[in-house]
Amino acid sequence: MVFKTKKELIAAVKDFSIRVARREYMVVQSSPTIWKVKCKNMSGGGYCGWGLRACLKQNTGYFMITKYGGDHTCISNQVGIDHHNLDVNTIASSLLGIVRCDPAYEIKYVRENIKEKYGYDISYGKAWKGLKRAVEIVYGTWESSVAMLPKYMGALSKYNPGTIIEWKHLRPNEQPHKTLNFVFWAFKPCIDGFEHCRQIISVDGTHLYTKYKHKLLIAVTLDANNQVLPLAFALVDEETYESWHWFLHNIAAHVTKGRRGVCLISDRHMGISSAVQALPDFQPPRGVHRFCLRHVCSNFNSRLKITKKTYTKK
Repeated sequence: MVFKTKKELIAAVKDFSIRVARREYMVVQSSPTIWKVKCKNMSGGGYCGWGLRACLKQNTGYFMITKYGGDHTCISNQVGIDHHNLDVNTIASSLLGIVRCDPAYEIKYVRENIKEKYGYDISYGKAWKGLKRAVEIVYGTWESSVAMLPKYMGALSKYNPGTIIEWKHLRPNEQPHKTLNFVFWAFKPCIDGFEHCRQIISVDGTHLYTKYKHKLLIAVTLDANNQVLPLAFALVDEETYESWHWFLHNIAAHVTKGRRGVCLISDRHMGISSAVQALPDFQPPRGVHRFCLRHVCSNFNSRLKITKKTYTKK
């Protein structure tokens, strides 16, 4: 048998060993031109006779199996338990199509999928690593995603003319590459739409459950039909005075643009309150700052708990 690449050869041998032979193998020799494996199981006091050797044929550029040891002579003891060769890369390869359709695919379904396809129960840790590897292959790693952020923002600006994008980087410290601190963006149609909406802006932050625990700051308003219109977004490391001040400053500069009478609504986060005090656009007489009643009620109920009393009828 011949294979276009060494990767395809290894994938085929793994699939055969896991689903058909149901035995484990170990790699004896591996180089850019040679790959040799043999069975790990013992047979009659010695190793099983199964094995194969493949090498790269220079005239074709394909890998060819040049030596094959025949059928396994050992007894399989890998029934229903984890398989050593069912590794993270194999699991990830089997999940690529699923992850493309459903990026939020859950780990419990990964284990069910592998059990149905290969007949083995893999550990939670191996399922998690396989799913993580599949997501990284399809969508990239967190580091590569951050590296592509300028290109992505450039595309947003190109295909949405007038879209505002602002960057803030950490001090380079004599490093050749810039380190991202904050990024702000607001779409031009949303900026134009605010002129026809109520003079109310609600801001809040949400956690991004990623490797680096960033926060997404969001500003929205309501139109005349009580529909939510997103105004601006910012990606920051933490909700602090610095990040909120920078976000609200950009809203004042690019969204409200000196419009008077704007009411800013937020929760009682100290970073927001301190930032508003330093921004005249959201202070009288230009504007006002109010707290969200939902958060006020939530804080009241959590801090001033009322004990319910039970009365018995005499």
